[in-house]
Amino acid sequence: MTVETVSENKCFGGVQGIYRHQSEQLGCAMRFSVFRPPQAETEPMPVVWWLSGLTCTEENFTVKAGAQRYAAELGLMVVAPDTSPRGLDIPGEDEAYDFGSGAGFYLDATEDPWSANYQSIPTSPASCRRFSSSTSRPAPTARPSPAIPWAAMGR
Repeated sequence: MTVETVSENKCFGGVQGIYRHQSEQLGCAMRFSVFRPPQAETEPMPVVWWLSGLTCTEENFTVKAGAQRYAAELGLMVVAPDTSPRGLDIPGEDEAYDFGSGAGFYLDATEDPWSANYQSIPTSPASCRRFSSSTSRPAPTARPSPAIPWAAMGR
């Protein structure tokens, strides 16, 4: 799996990055953000997985929450994947904010045409752990211990 760096910026002594990869399971490019605290340069870090809710991308939590300061102080890596496939051109995917693109449901679609691309498994913490531990980016020093999952469901 190839991971493309979209951006990386210094942030509270660590690095805030946005990355993209082609998801074989979802059939589209998916993005995710990773905050690597300064301690990650020399030692493994525990990981907090933030799964955003309705209409959110990987950037919502990254830009609005201000969690990087606390993550840097506590030595926590924070991973926030986009939880919705985007740009698939499925008829009707953009007709409502709470269905299709950006819906952020953690369910697997079972009916065509949605079932080919709308699967929750790639954005689950277990899947993200496998992803980050199988690549040299973005989390080369993530501690292979249980993660601290957290999800925000939109209104």
